Amino acid sequence: MGHFQRLLLVKENMTRGENLDGAMRQLRPPVHFLRADSFKAQTRTWSSEKLGDALDMLLEAETLSKTTAVPNEALCGRTLMNIAAMAKGRA
Repeated sequence: MGHFQRLLLVKENMTRGENLDGAMRQLRPPVHFLRADSFKAQTRTWSSEKLGDALDMLLEAETLSKTTAVPNEALCGRTLMNIAAMAKGRA
């Protein structure tokens, strides 16, 4: 969930006029330099709306895992598959 929150924060800073590199520099802790290119690509792939939807899905999965007897592995797997489909534009 933290990763998607960081992506959303960068996207929001960009809508306020910050460029991508400047928005990433504001993150604490900063994005590790070996992951910076991947993070930038993800920032370009995801819209703010889809990031919000993904965060909602993750929060729902966390709530279900803590309040029901649904197997955590199945719940996590299904949620991550749905999020991956969103990234590819299939959901």
